[in-house]
Amino acid sequence: MSTLEEAITAVEVIDDEPRPESGLWGLLDRAVTAINQRLNPILVKEARQALKSRQFTVTFTLVLAAAWGWTMLGVAIVGPSVYYGSNGLFLFIGYFVILSFALLVVVPFSAFWSLGTERSDGTYELLSVTTLTPRHVITGKLASSMLQMLVYYSALAPCLAFTYLLRGIDIPLIGMVLFYMFHASLGLSAIGLLVATATSERHWQVVLSVFMVVGLLGIFFMSFSVAALIYESGGVPIEEPGFWIANLAVLSVFWGYFALVVQASSAQLDFPSNNRSTKLRVVMLFQQLLFLGWMTYGIYLSEERFFFVLLLTFSGIHWAVMGAFMVGEAGELSLRVRRQLPQSFLGRAFFTWFNPGSGSGYVFTLGSYLALVVLTVIAEAIWRQAAPASYTQSLTVSWMKDFNPLTYGLTMCLYLAGYLGLTRLIMLLLRRAGWGTMFMSLLVTILLILLGCGIPLSIHLMEPFWRSEYSLLEASNPFWTLMEMSEDSLPIGEQLAVLALLGLPTGLIVLLNLPTIAREVQQVRAAKPRRVVEDDKSLQPTAEPLRKNPWDDGQPANA
Repeated sequence: MSTLEEAITAVEVIDDEPRPESGLWGLLDRAVTAINQRLNPILVKEARQALKSRQFTVTFTLVLAAAWGWTMLGVAIVGPSVYYGSNGLFLFIGYFVILSFALLVVVPFSAFWSLGTERSDGTYELLSVTTLTPRHVITGKLASSMLQMLVYYSALAPCLAFTYLLRGIDIPLIGMVLFYMFHASLGLSAIGLLVATATSERHWQVVLSVFMVVGLLGIFFMSFSVAALIYESGGVPIEEPGFWIANLAVLSVFWGYFALVVQASSAQLDFPSNNRSTKLRVVMLFQQLLFLGWMTYGIYLSEERFFFVLLLTFSGIHWAVMGAFMVGEAGELSLRVRRQLPQSFLGRAFFTWFNPGSGSGYVFTLGSYLALVVLTVIAEAIWRQAAPASYTQSLTVSWMKDFNPLTYGLTMCLYLAGYLGLTRLIMLLLRRAGWGTMFMSLLVTILLILLGCGIPLSIHLMEPFWRSEYSLLEASNPFWTLMEMSEDSLPIGEQLAVLALLGLPTGLIVLLNLPTIAREVQQVRAAKPRRVVEDDKSLQPTAEPLRKNPWDDGQPANA
C-alpha cells in the first residue's frame, strides 16, 4: 500500500470514530468544528508558512536573546538598588525598544513580502480563481500578522511582569503602551500590504522592499523619542476625562484610515472590470465627517480658533492625498460597472461622483472640500456671534485673531483644483501610452508640488539680497502661503492678491478638464444581456408558494 493510500485510510478511520453528541465534550467539539470551518484559509496558510519559516525562527530567537541580555545588563546597571529602588520603568524602556523592532519592522515587512512574492511569482493568480475574494486575502494576511504579534507578546510577557515587580511603573502604563504598539504594528502591516499591491513585477517589488525597509527603520528610530516620552511621563493620567476623549479620537481616526487602507488593498487586487471606487469614496467621506465631528467637539470644549485651522489644514491634506489617487483612475467604465449606474435625475446628480473615473474623482474631491469650507465659514460666523466673553477676549489677544477661514479655505481649494487638475491632464496622456497607474498619479502630484515650491524658491535665492519675508512670487508654494495665512502674517489685501494669482491658472486648468469630465458624466446605465439576467435568476433561490388552505394543491392537508 502506498503512502497516499495509507494516509487516506488513516483519515477514514479517524472520521469513522464516534464523536461525542451530548454533554460538555459534545458542545466543545461542535464549537471547535464550527470555528474551524469559518477560519480564513489564508490565515491557516500564512500561519504555517510564517511560524515555520527561517526568518521567524531567527527573529524570535534574537528577540529572546535580546530580552535575556537586557535583563542581565539592566540588573547589573541598577545594582543593589534593585531590591529597594523603583527601577521598573528603566528596564521597561529596554524591553519596549526590543519589542518595537519586532512589531514595527519585522511583522509589517513580513506582510509586505508575503503578498509581494505571491504577486511576482504568479501564485496569487491561483487564489484569484477560487471562491476567496480579495478582501479575504487581505484580512487573512492581517490575521497572520496579528498572530505573529501575539507570539512576540507572549515571549516578552514575563519580562514585562518582571518590570512591574521592580516598582516604578504601573499596570495602566504597560497596558497602554502594548495596546498602541499593537495598533501601530497592525496599521503598518496594512500599509505594507497596500504597497505590495502597487506592482507585480519582481524588479519593482525589490525597489519597493528597499523603501519599505528604510521607512520601517525610520519609524523604529522614531520610537526612541516615544520611549523617552514614556520615561519622562512616568504614568498615565487615567483619572482625567480629557485623556480618554483624546484616546477615543485617535482610535476612531486610526480605524477609519485602517478601513480605508484595507479597502484600497482589496480594490487593487480585484478585477479591473469591477467597481473598485465607490466603497473607497464612501469611506473617504465618512472619515471627513468623523474628523469634522471631533474638531467641532474640540471647538466646543476649548473655545479656541486653532481647531478651525486644524480642520481646514488636515482636511486639505486628506483630500490632496485621496484626490491624487482618484485622478489616476481610468475614465472608461466597464459594462459591469455601467449596469450599476443610477438612472433617476437625483441619483445621477448626487451619486455619479461615487462612480469610478478620474473626472468624477476630481469633482468629488473639490466638492467635498468646498462643502467643508462653506460649513466652516458658517460655523465660525455663528460662533463669533454666540461666543462667550472669555472667548471674545481671547480673540483680541490671540495670535490668530485675524485668521480668515474663507480666504484660507478658498486658497487650499485652489491648490487642490490646480495641482490635481494638472495631474489629471498628465495622467490622461500617460494612460494613452499605457503607463498610467494610481500610484504613478501620486508620484506625479508630489513632483508637481515640489516644482511649485522649488522654482520660486530658486528665483528667490538668486536675488542679490536674501529676504526671509514672504512675497507673492511664492504663491505657488502651498506650504509657505498657507502658513503665512494661518499665522496672520499676510494682510487681507495680499491674501486677495494670492487668490487672484492662483485663480487665473487654476481656472484654465479646470476648463481644460471639463470636456473629459463631461464625457464621463454622460455615460448612462447599460442594459443587462439576456444571459446575465438568466444567470442572476438561476442564482436566486426559488420560494415555494405558501398553502393558505388544504385545497391549494388539490390534496387534503392530512393526506
